[in-house]
Amino acid sequence: MSASVLIVTLPPLTGGVPSQAKVLARHLKGLGHAVTVSHYATLSDYEELVVPSWQAFSGKKPAVGEGKCFGDFRSLAARPLAVLGMSHLVWCASTMIEDRIERRRSMPLARRLFDRLVISPVQRGMERKILQGKGRFMAISSYTRDSLLSAGGVAERFSLVPIPVDLNLFRPPNASPRQGVIGFAGRPNDPRKNLPLLFRALRRLLDRGENIELRLTGKATPSLSRLARDLGISGRITWRGWLAEEALPDFFQGLDVFVIPSFQEGLNIAGLQAMACAVPVVSTRCGGPEDYVVDGKTGLLVAFDETEMAEAVTGIVRSRERRLELGENARRLVEENYSHERFGASFAKAWRQTWGELP
Repeated sequence: MSASVLIVTLPPLTGGVPSQAKVLARHLKGLGHAVTVSHYATLSDYEELVVPSWQAFSGKKPAVGEGKCFGDFRSLAARPLAVLGMSHLVWCASTMIEDRIERRRSMPLARRLFDRLVISPVQRGMERKILQGKGRFMAISSYTRDSLLSAGGVAERFSLVPIPVDLNLFRPPNASPRQGVIGFAGRPNDPRKNLPLLFRALRRLLDRGENIELRLTGKATPSLSRLARDLGISGRITWRGWLAEEALPDFFQGLDVFVIPSFQEGLNIAGLQAMACAVPVVSTRCGGPEDYVVDGKTGLLVAFDETEMAEAVTGIVRSRERRLELGENARRLVEENYSHERFGASFAKAWRQTWGELP
């Protein structure tokens, strides 16, 4: 008989966490469970459910909305659930504070001060309570595990369970991509992604005489469009819009190099999907990618410096033998460490440690 499972997550819209929640929902459904997804409601996406702070004393009450997400999963948009003291399993990418550092820097001064002095202390208190509660934790990367332990987690309650990659969907192309096409996939409006660094590295590459084209998913923000114009690189950038999952393999297969310029990443599933397509990765030392971007083997790790990033890309693009070797190593690493079979075994172990039974 199937069990009812509740997944509590961020709004199931775009980004790494919704992708992570989708993997988990599909895995549990495949095991025969009835899955419901619960998430909090944001004012920008669920205006009818939320009471903003300026209406706190208006008498309006927060509401619960019911719908579908990830295709056919029942979803509830509601206020966050209270801590009930029940055994639970947390699949986590980052501490709340580290996830907000770059977002805070992009806020107006007044909001930045409010976030630092009011919101962050509340978040730290909530996080400590969760980390010291009855839950077990599945960290998606070594960086995630270490940061959560530093925030107050208990080591014996942690296991490493990365987000898996669909190796049948994300696979090497039949033909080699055009030389000099580099790319990035992610939310352009997320300050953590640090796309200005990638734009400045592109300028350095063009100044070196390299024939480079940059492809990105999503749509350009006004600030990124201005920066591209100021740097004189607009003609070398192509925005592909938001791509459905089934369209992503074609995007990755068309790249010579995938670049992660981020300030901070819990894992960056797009980097793994690119590697599954035999695309080497150049990444900053931003946390999660350091588990799979093995310097000199599957790609290159660089500092937050556009010249160093440009040099790393140049070294791969100019040598077709090196590019091929790095790409083959990248695919092999994903096959060995990030398959759904590997995920299923790790998840089953964490589930059993939590509830004393297999899922």
